[in-house]
Amino acid sequence: MLRTLYKTALIGSVGLLASCALPAMPDKSADQTSTITSTPLSSLVSTRTPTKTAENPTPTSSSPTSTSSNPSPTSTEDPTTPESLPPALPSAEDDTHAVLNIQNSPRFAAIMTERADCSPLFEEFARDFKGREVEFDGVIAALAPAKNYKTRFNILVSQGDDANVFVGGPSFQFRDKNIVYDLKLKGDNIPDHLRAGDKVHIKAEVEKYEDNNGICLFLLTPTETKYR
Repeated sequence: MLRTLYKTALIGSVGLLASCALPAMPDKSADQTSTITSTPLSSLVSTRTPTKTAENPTPTSSSPTSTSSNPSPTSTEDPTTPESLPPALPSAEDDTHAVLNIQNSPRFAAIMTERADCSPLFEEFARDFKGREVEFDGVIAALAPAKNYKTRFNILVSQGDDANVFVGGPSFQFRDKNIVYDLKLKGDNIPDHLRAGDKVHIKAEVEKYEDNNGICLFLLTPTETKYR
């Protein structure tokens, strides 16, 4: 349900677009006036109470038997052993690859396999790796005009091949981007329209992470977008 809310938050009061025509390299000065063609789219610890011995009116020994006033000590040993702890993830300084992906970066792999909608892992990664470049296979989940612009869009990107099949990871967003200039489209199979459902390979810089009352978005700045 939260994934649906992400799309609602992305779109706002503007209807979801199923596709957006790619303009023919318009002049940047005409960015806000150009028009587009679109279709609809801990454990419990018990303390043992020492058993009170009954008084014997007939002593059996001239020396009284003394009982210990201190109960047997309760074990305070931590049940968590070093072997049971998960391996520590490397710091950002140790993750030195130029472009981070799920094969070379345990930290990036951790967020891409996280299935919680708003996980603390997302915020930690965005903070520690701000400005670093990541890459992954994704799919255009939704797009809608940014503010009142006609050629700038908020584009929601999910990991995987199908926007309707959640495979983990955060909801990525390209915010307020021009499709021609900002997405850095490359390759020989660039279509005439950008559509929800298009499969792409993303390279992008980590910008920031936002949690707006449970609507969580991981913002990226594209450095290369290839159709696949």
